[in-house]
Amino acid sequence: MYLADLNYCQQKINLSYVKIRLVNFPKFKNFSQCYLQTFPKFYHGILMLNFSFRQAGLKMKFSKKSWKIGSLILIVLIVAIILFSLPMKNIHSSDGKVAPILFILSGPSGVGKDTVAKRLLRAVGDKNLKKTITTTTRQPRKGEVDGVDYHFISREEFLKRIERSEFLEYANVHGNYYYGSSRTDIESTLSAGINVLLLIDVAGVEQILKQKNSFRVVTIFIAPKSLDELRQRIAGRGSETEESMAKRLQTAENEIKKAAIYDYVITSGSRDEDFAALLEIYEKVQNK
Repeated sequence: MYLADLNYCQQKINLSYVKIRLVNFPKFKNFSQCYLQTFPKFYHGILMLNFSFRQAGLKMKFSKKSWKIGSLILIVLIVAIILFSLPMKNIHSSDGKVAPILFILSGPSGVGKDTVAKRLLRAVGDKNLKKTITTTTRQPRKGEVDGVDYHFISREEFLKRIERSEFLEYANVHGNYYYGSSRTDIESTLSAGINVLLLIDVAGVEQILKQKNSFRVVTIFIAPKSLDELRQRIAGRGSETEESMAKRLQTAENEIKKAAIYDYVITSGSRDEDFAALLEIYEKVQNK
């Protein structure tokens, strides 16, 4: 303890703003004086530090003249340490604004994520949030419009785009159809300062989370209260066979098991309750 303290104080330390200079340190005596000279424009003068070494440890005494300046320096140091130790809440762009976020919404087929997503888009406005249009190889359902609900392309074209790395993520769903998210569409929207809403499955989320993306990603999962309730919702569509229903429920069960990888999980209730929960998460994340 003594040797370490002696060696430290015997060194001449020069910094850009602070200079610690040994003035008098008689060997093996338990009292010495050091001067702490400060050179910032705001402070001029010399602070005297009285170092008293004892077996119990090191005691420091400030002179009355140096108390105010010493206290101010201590407060600044404490505040700086606290600020740098806090986790980063916001990611800022180069112009100081909060950087846009890629919001990913997932959930089993039939849980109602498309409905609440549309309500969120209307509530927030397209100047703040835009939905990425997913590309798929499946056939359009009744009422779906190409370029509005999905980009419908052939399987052959989809595979070519995979080879060209044009998708941020993609997946083969139910062994039949491909779904993918255009990398260019997402990155160009974020670059324009607009948040992006992406509706994809768990496999797609896993792909994105493994990548080193330059943008912030927030993931949200909507889970059904039970598989029986989900079965009733899917059956209400009137478009599923028993075989396809079984596949969807099996996929849903597997997806629910991986809900823990998401930042937020919403247990589905009514459509209004789901929307309120989603909007609360969006506003919370925006204000962090």
